[in-house]
Amino acid sequence: MRTNISAFKLIEAMIKKYGKVKRNNIMDAFSLSILECNKIIRCYEDLTDYKLVYDDLCGEYSLNIDGYFHTMFLNDDPGMFIRSVELVCGKTMIVNDEEYETYKFQIVVVNFNENTDQELIRISEILIEYGCDDVTIGVIYGELYLDFVRKDVCYDMAVTRASSQINAVYGLRLNG
Repeated sequence: MRTNISAFKLIEAMIKKYGKVKRNNIMDAFSLSILECNKIIRCYEDLTDYKLVYDDLCGEYSLNIDGYFHTMFLNDDPGMFIRSVELVCGKTMIVNDEEYETYKFQIVVVNFNENTDQELIRISEILIEYGCDDVTIGVIYGELYLDFVRKDVCYDMAVTRASSQINAVYGLRLNG
């Protein structure tokens, strides 16, 4: 429940400061899967009676309410709370993607033995669960190729974040 309250505070801080919150920010800050993150968001909606509307195109939640937004969990300045979360988790809470460049890169997974359609679907689902919803996968001569199109602060940060997400998937090891 302690993580939930921190996540609820982050949701409220980002809504208060930006008018929206990105699911990836919650997932990254608290090392959650998509399923866990969605549970927290549903729990927040149930506790507050607010409705967060998810936009698939932008990958973010926006608040859908009539009237004034009252925070229930946040008791600090939204900007200071977001900054403290950034310092603790070591990641930037990206809200406005227009500020960031798009980088294209490819990562090769070396220990990939299966290349059935079912195995590729399973790996795609796991990668999405770990935050890689910007990846296209394919197999060439028994090697798994992961093609990313990712917005981030810089190229190195985009590759580093993608690599750490892939390393979190059990059984996948990067080439080089």
